[in-house]
Amino acid sequence: MPAGVIVTTNLTFDAQVSSTIGSIADSATLDGRFARATAVGQSAVIRLTDIPADFDAAISIKVRLDEVRFVNPAGSKTNAATIRTTLDDGSTTFYTEDISAFVNQSLNLEGTERTTSNGSAAWTSTQLNALQLGLQITAAVPNIGSGVFIDFAYVELKYRLPPPVSYDSTIGRIIMDGGTTIVDNGTIIID
Repeated sequence: MPAGVIVTTNLTFDAQVSSTIGSIADSATLDGRFARATAVGQSAVIRLTDIPADFDAAISIKVRLDEVRFVNPAGSKTNAATIRTTLDDGSTTFYTEDISAFVNQSLNLEGTERTTSNGSAAWTSTQLNALQLGLQITAAVPNIGSGVFIDFAYVELKYRLPPPVSYDSTIGRIIMDGGTTIVDNGTIIID
């Protein structure tokens, strides 16, 4: 792909840091297996996968929770559970945001798109490689019912690809020490 192209990938469950939410590892993929919170106050912190090898610069990140269900037969359609999401690197909290899951619906929820780690500085590869996602059930109206279920918890990363390898055209050759070359148009002649 040419330089400057923006691509999207998902940073997903890599390891459990802590959890009182049942089966938090089941939130690793969209597969019909769910992490389940059965009480208000239950929480989990998961370490996310590292950024891709072709990463050059972050454009933005966004918390996403897919196939979320707050199951409560006694709930009316305006009732909701609150899921507090936290993005941190184990020592610094970057963002905390509350997301509502309405009762008795299957929802795909997303947080705010974040272009910086602190309101002004761009995300660094070090921050992204240490990224952790925290989840906590902070409220459930009228009550927790059968629980809050989350099938897939992850961070969507939009990033820019690195520039192509440059060369000195006066020497008539290209020297590459590593990386990937993709030719998607044109002719290649090897003498």
